[in-house]
Amino acid sequence: MDILGPHLPLIGRSPLFDGICADDLEALLSCLGARTRAFSKGTAVLRRGNVTTHMGMVLEGAVRETATSSRRSGRGSRSPKCTHANPTCLST
Repeated sequence: MDILGPHLPLIGRSPLFDGICADDLEALLSCLGARTRAFSKGTAVLRRGNVTTHMGMVLEGAVRETATSSRRSGRGSRSPKCTHANPTCLST
């Protein structure tokens, strides 16, 4: 779990993990298979309609929701996507 070590204080301040001591939090994250993932700026992490079975938390960097025009519809419909500006994220 060394890779999450530097981020444990930040993760522990999240309302989701409020009241869990650092040792228990580390064990919990290990049991959940938590890992960090880094994304390049502008990378689409999740798109509207995608099904996900994971939870994520931004540990460094920023997240931005953007909308892009659909080329298929001809009506200029917009489909948001979530992109990161060089973040490190927790994924479980």
